[in-house]
Amino acid sequence: MPSNSYDYLASINRDTLLEDAYREIVVLGDGQTLDGSKIEKGHRALMLLLGSLAQKDIRGEFATVRKRVTLFLQKGQEQYSIGGSDHCTSSYGSTTATAPIAAAATTINCVSTGMTAADTVGVLLDSGSWEWHTISTVPGGTSYTIAAPGMTGTASTGATIVYYTTALTAPLEILTAVLRDNAGNDSPISLDLRLGEYEAIGDKDAAGDPARAYVEYGRTTTDLWFDTAANDAAKTVRLVVRMPFSDMDASTDTFDCSAAGLRALKFALAIELAPQNGKTVGPALAALAGDAMIAWTDENGLTSNLFFESGT
Repeated sequence: MPSNSYDYLASINRDTLLEDAYREIVVLGDGQTLDGSKIEKGHRALMLLLGSLAQKDIRGEFATVRKRVTLFLQKGQEQYSIGGSDHCTSSYGSTTATAPIAAAATTINCVSTGMTAADTVGVLLDSGSWEWHTISTVPGGTSYTIAAPGMTGTASTGATIVYYTTALTAPLEILTAVLRDNAGNDSPISLDLRLGEYEAIGDKDAAGDPARAYVEYGRTTTDLWFDTAANDAAKTVRLVVRMPFSDMDASTDTFDCSAAGLRALKFALAIELAPQNGKTVGPALAALAGDAMIAWTDENGLTSNLFFESGT
């Protein structure tokens, strides 16, 4: 009897995808493996392909990697640079201080955590602002240390401490934004603020909860200008963003996409590799590549309840 389990391929690594693409154009046969030259050429073609798809994503034509991320606000600050100096991440942990934190402290006591050395750590100070450091050590799991001269502000027992390993790089597009309070309640933030409207705001440092944002996309950073300076740094901004693929530098790197995406990438890469390997792209491969790409782009296409329907 069938087991009623569904064990389809969740992800494959870079070199497996390269092998599959080369086999589609009969450059590799069964049992043959990649040599250094094929890996180099295949990786270069893959990066050009992913870069091309990322550019299409900016125009809303292609879904790459969708992530839900958290931007930490700073009291009195209205402009934030994702991929720059501000703190935004797709995954973070939270704990609390178990003893008062004094100025110049280099050891901070906290509830047992999963933080590790080299993580970025922030303490919500008594002043209402975040103070950020890099963790040096985590002795015993109920404290962490930072480099001298240590803390500049102070915090009370029970103060919120957050930590994360990887900061977000610049997203290709910000799809949605909400302001989230301590109870997990969300308030929408509109992303429709225009440059002229933002520049026309007389008091850009006025304190309040952000309700609108002007977004500017750059090569290394994505910048947000909110309509007010944050008044409560305990609140966070929750963003849904589109991200480019990683650089896939290592042979064991895996792709952050669905099985439909892996299939589309395999056929698209095969077509990219065919000319430089003296192969022609036949109609069967072209049709498979087209169908696979449509299936992938349709996978997460709906981002609003607005749609168009032909007349009858």
